[in-house]
Amino acid sequence: MLETYERARKLGEKEYRKQVAEGRYPYVPSLDYMVHDVDRLPQVKVGLIEIPLSLVVGTKTVGRTNAFARNYMPVLTEKSEFAVKWSNLYEYQVNEGIQDPVKVFEFMGRFYIQEGNKRVSVLKFVDAPSIMADVTRILPEKSDDPEVTGYYEFLEFFKVCPTYELRISTPGGYRHFAGLIGLNLDNPWSDNTIMDVKSAISVFERAFKAKGGERLDIESGDALLIYLHFYRLDSLLNDSDEVISRRLTKLWNEFMTAANDDNLELVEQPERINEEKGLLDFLIHPPAYTSQKPLKAAFMYEKTPESSSWNYMHELGRNHVMEVFGGTVDISRYDDTGVDEVLAERIDEAVSDGCELIFTTSPSQMPRTLRAAVHYSDQPVHFLNCSVNLPHNALRSYYCRIHEAKFVMGALAATEADDHRIGYRADYPIYGAIAGINAFALGAAMIDPQAKIYLEWATMKDHDWKQSFREQGISVISGSDMIRPQEMTREYGLYRIDHAADEVRHIAAPLWDWGRFYELLFRRFMDKQRVERVKVADDVGLNYWWGMDAGVVGVVNSVRTSYHTRRLSDFLCTSIREGRLFPFEGEIHSAEGTVREAGDPRLSNEEIITMDWLCDNIIGEIPYPDELVEGARLSTYISGVRQRMA
Repeated sequence: MLETYERARKLGEKEYRKQVAEGRYPYVPSLDYMVHDVDRLPQVKVGLIEIPLSLVVGTKTVGRTNAFARNYMPVLTEKSEFAVKWSNLYEYQVNEGIQDPVKVFEFMGRFYIQEGNKRVSVLKFVDAPSIMADVTRILPEKSDDPEVTGYYEFLEFFKVCPTYELRISTPGGYRHFAGLIGLNLDNPWSDNTIMDVKSAISVFERAFKAKGGERLDIESGDALLIYLHFYRLDSLLNDSDEVISRRLTKLWNEFMTAANDDNLELVEQPERINEEKGLLDFLIHPPAYTSQKPLKAAFMYEKTPESSSWNYMHELGRNHVMEVFGGTVDISRYDDTGVDEVLAERIDEAVSDGCELIFTTSPSQMPRTLRAAVHYSDQPVHFLNCSVNLPHNALRSYYCRIHEAKFVMGALAATEADDHRIGYRADYPIYGAIAGINAFALGAAMIDPQAKIYLEWATMKDHDWKQSFREQGISVISGSDMIRPQEMTREYGLYRIDHAADEVRHIAAPLWDWGRFYELLFRRFMDKQRVERVKVADDVGLNYWWGMDAGVVGVVNSVRTSYHTRRLSDFLCTSIREGRLFPFEGEIHSAEGTVREAGDPRLSNEEIITMDWLCDNIIGEIPYPDELVEGARLSTYISGVRQRMA
């Protein structure tokens, strides 16, 4: 059997040389060496359990580390006593099968061997998937480190489903996994459920690996989450390997996009399209759509334009497009599609009606929109979702750089606040919204370095943001960006309120010009012959993220606003539009410390979109989804910057 040992040793030597060439420690790591004072950390007895050999990564002590390369293959000479013992153990595995459990310590979801290193080495050599182990868990100190918080999320999952087979790196992923299969992490799971879940995970892991999933930089558990957005868990138990393989093929670009760290391409400016064509151009490139054959599209609203200011803004955009293009477009409108099943039915109706463009206007509609985009991938229909930083290859997303207007609004607010105090009413802590809050704060600080922004969330449970401002005596307030048609009020945009007299003076409002935005999108789609459609890689999502320079974002001043204030507003807007002023440049400080020093590079687009911190002149915090009213949780859970769930 020494011949077998020699084959194993060659694998070890190859791994050893590879690690040395890459500048890494070539032997299996030791937990005692990796974690200072590891034995002082709390320990929990897990007991006897089957563990994946892929998660066995090292030894507990330093005693045996130099006997194995990092892949746990032996490196000691075949003439050593170690080689004889390894060979004898291999022979026992071939004839009888290794049954004795090893003794391991688990730390952060990885296993370190205390007793049984050779057993692990032999079983890894024969590609055994798992081994029985007597496990002792070492608990890391709790912190805000993403790896640590992710590990404690895993421990919540382990309480109801004791398995190490499911590895999810997405924040909140384990609770999301439970929700996708109709369960939660608060109540015990039945033995049958646990058995089915383990079996389904195993089936998916095997199928994903067979497709080449190991070549992607993504945990199989994160890939399983994507799969479960389209298919039920029991499909992995009931359907054939061939059917599952076809599904993975259909979803492969989504797996690749999730695995790509640079998985979002932002289109910051619309393509230049000639809006007035002459006769010659018309003859060479006749229009693809006419009043006899219009472009059919559909808008999906969570609520109704009458009950939602957000939907009302998009409805104004839809009406603008129909007015601009006349009979060459036919745009249907579907209200009250906030329920997932209702949205699915309306999308099916729109596709059956021949719609080529389907717009869903809320981040909370992204999961169902994505499912539809994959389902209808072989049909001539394109899906777009109004969101930012939700990269998916199967559809496009779009959003306004509204933080540009918010910066100007903050500057205007500072001219009005005699006591340096300004209120800011926010809706959801989602991607893009935090940038708006911080831009507002920076704009205010540019005019008044003493300005303080008092942040209130309209969607907090058991909380009245208006009452809070009233009690604090804050009179200059940034409220909702738009009013609903049914509301006749000046309490929107930036306004000043006299609480004693209950009088309101409107100052200005940020402009989301969805009419202009949709016009540009429709014009781009309709002019197929003149404009080459943006092509992206299979592992990238495309997001149209347009701002003042595209004419889709602005500031509307009240007719009662003073000349000098309007002049300031126009100057700032023009400077941003022409690229001479950038809201997130120069010295920036958060509550935790310096974000940017004066003279440092501007914040990148990714840093702006994914902000999860607040400027140091903001008084308030960013809430978690479980702190919000039920209607706000879904959007925040899908597109929120903080993902803790109760």
